Amino acid sequence: MARLSNRPKNTLHSYLPEKDKLQLALQWLCDNPTEHPTSVACIYHIQKENSVMRAWSRERKRMQDRMLKYGGQNKIFCLDQHQDMIRYAADQATNGGKGATKQMLYNCAMWLRVQENKVVLSWRWF
Repeated sequence: MARLSNRPKNTLHSYLPEKDKLQLALQWLCDNPTEHPTSVACIYHIQKENSVMRAWSRERKRMQDRMLKYGGQNKIFCLDQHQDMIRYAADQATNGGKGATKQMLYNCAMWLRVQENKVVLSWRWF
């Protein structure tokens, strides 16, 4: 008998293998982090509630480790401001321009900070 690669959309959760139920429960917890793992275990008909709690704690730890590993806690610009800085540097390099210097980008960054009434960062930071 051949096994289906994808389960049908109308399959009941109680008929799924435990591994698939656990995966669905973790996905649901990622989308709704305020919910408790035991309630999600009941929703997905998982017999061992403790397995959901342990898997959820491992997943949260992985997410925290990813955030700490790759940094990002010291960002000073929002995404739009970052794109503006890139656009400014590209404009300086096109149409016969010589390109933006580090001093020019620093001045642009500090001008964006002043517009938001935030502290101007030092040259050493930049």
